[in-house]
Amino acid sequence: MEYCLIPTDIAPEEDRSYPSPIAQLLWRIEDLETRLSELREKSEDTSNFSRISEKEIEYISPKYFSNATDIITAIEIARQKIFLLLAKEASQEQTSSFIQLELSELLSVA
Repeated sequence: MEYCLIPTDIAPEEDRSYPSPIAQLLWRIEDLETRLSELREKSEDTSNFSRISEKEIEYISPKYFSNATDIITAIEIARQKIFLLLAKEASQEQTSSFIQLELSELLSVA
């Protein structure tokens, strides 16, 4: 009987069954840009004013947008969210490394 030996020095892969919030936002931006190009190609920009509320713009499916202004606003909202998520991750990493540094200094003194 043979056994499969799994190397212990290899880090486990991260779970990719659910895309990260940043990946979801990047996909949304891609979809919104596709819809924007569709509207521009077909000249289907139906109105100069927004009929969609600011809250709805953030979550509405790209296929329901009928003017370029709303799409550009939605793209900017998604970009801002990505920026905030990246800033939050950087802040958490910085806090984590600070805590590790403090712990190592405390342990070296003891």
